[in-house]
Amino acid sequence: MIEEGAKRALSDLGAVAPFDPGRPCEIEVEFMATEAFDVHRHKAGVQVTGPLTLVSRGDDWWAAWKQFYL
Repeated sequence: MIEEGAKRALSDLGAVAPFDPGRPCEIEVEFMATEAFDVHRHKAGVQVTGPLTLVSRGDDWWAAWKQFYL
C-alpha cells in the first residue's frame, strides 16, 4: 500500500507547485539547549533575538539557511 501510494503521489510532479517562502527570507530558530545555541550564535549573518533564539535573514531561503548550517 505504501509503494502504491508513493507511485501515485509521484506520478504527476506538476500537480502541486513547489513551496516558495518568498524573498527576502527570514528563518527563526528557538533552541532548547544552550550548547546548540552557542554553536550557531557567532556565525556571520545570524542575529541573537532572545535567550535561545536566533534569526538568519537572506535574499532567499537557501541563503538564510546556509548562514545557520553551512
